[in-house]
Amino acid sequence: MSGRTYGRATKLVAGSLVASALAFGVLAGGGAPRAMAAAEGYTLADAWPGVAFKAPIAVAAPKDGTDRVFVVERMGRIQVTKKYRGGTPAVQPRVFLDITSLQMPPDQIENSMGGLLNLAFPPDFARSGRFFVLYGTGSDKPSNPYRAVIASYRVSASNPDVADPASGQIVLTVPKRGPVHFGGGFCFGNDGMLYFGVGDQAERDDPNRIGQNMTLLEGKILRLDVRASSPSQPYAIPADNPWPSVQGVRPEIFAYGVRNPWRMSFDRETGALWVGDVGQKQREEIDLVTRGANLGWGLMEGNLKLDASADPSKYLAPVFDYPRALGTCVIGGVVYRGQRCPALRGNYVFGDSTEEGHLFLLALSGNRAAGSPPEVIAGIKGIASIDEDAQGEVYISSLDEEKIYTLVPKP
Repeated sequence: MSGRTYGRATKLVAGSLVASALAFGVLAGGGAPRAMAAAEGYTLADAWPGVAFKAPIAVAAPKDGTDRVFVVERMGRIQVTKKYRGGTPAVQPRVFLDITSLQMPPDQIENSMGGLLNLAFPPDFARSGRFFVLYGTGSDKPSNPYRAVIASYRVSASNPDVADPASGQIVLTVPKRGPVHFGGGFCFGNDGMLYFGVGDQAERDDPNRIGQNMTLLEGKILRLDVRASSPSQPYAIPADNPWPSVQGVRPEIFAYGVRNPWRMSFDRETGALWVGDVGQKQREEIDLVTRGANLGWGLMEGNLKLDASADPSKYLAPVFDYPRALGTCVIGGVVYRGQRCPALRGNYVFGDSTEEGHLFLLALSGNRAAGSPPEVIAGIKGIASIDEDAQGEVYISSLDEEKIYTLVPKP
């Protein structure tokens, strides 16, 4: 999450990785961030009152008509529960899948960016019962190197609220030099393809230009066809990928030049792919990623040139980027399409994992920022993920508070 350089000290707060202690200050041009009319009408509510989660790092909900919501816990469990609708106590979750044994020991997870990081349900989940997880694991030992892993599992034949741990199949492994930048953007598009954002090698200024090296999967957004996978062929290359058969280019690559794309999502109405890419030391950025795009890292950081030879016109510019006075670790979010908060519809809800923690609303005009600073919706410490359920309502996972919140209108 926090994009701190590998090898330098990273501050830990209640198990979450956050940026160094920079106070939430003024915007460029003066004045503190202000909450304007659209955001002022909404607040956060405990999504499951009285329910305890351990290091919740993401929420996912299949579009299968069951009203279920799945909570990803960083130490290796996925819990399943029902949406809380008020009145009676919230339904207590049950363990859907436990892959703790496949990960690093808990103390190593807390001092790295590893652990169980995300969960994705394909469009055909109701029929296939197959889902996908992302985790970061490994050690300094050559026999167990660091790696980002995508694996698939299936729901038990006897109980739809329990996964079959024996059904696990490794889909993709991306080697990593250290326990950082495993990525975390992980979702399916309406095209049925799996999209995965992989971080770079976390070296200062990306001296080896990993983000621009097309022979490597690191520093890229990948697009995989996992619909008919098997142990011998865990995924296929979509024929309409930008470079499905170009010598010297990994065919899995959909876009490149990213640093650590921690969270990404598709706008459920337009199909646009939104990515929050964690910066290094100057800018955080929100990108609208298109097929074959080069986002510029490590020649650019947001709209700033890192290399004198860089030509900004050659790179896909961020929809919005911001300085460290506004935040230190962007948490990509979603274009809100739910019904509960009508004034937020069509705008981008995202966060920043500063020590104070802020949930923002970025006004959009189509697929462009509307020109105003982002509005502050609420403060929440240790934001790890901003996700949506099957109806498009927003859930915010807090590692520090070990809570999951949802957006609701103020009384």
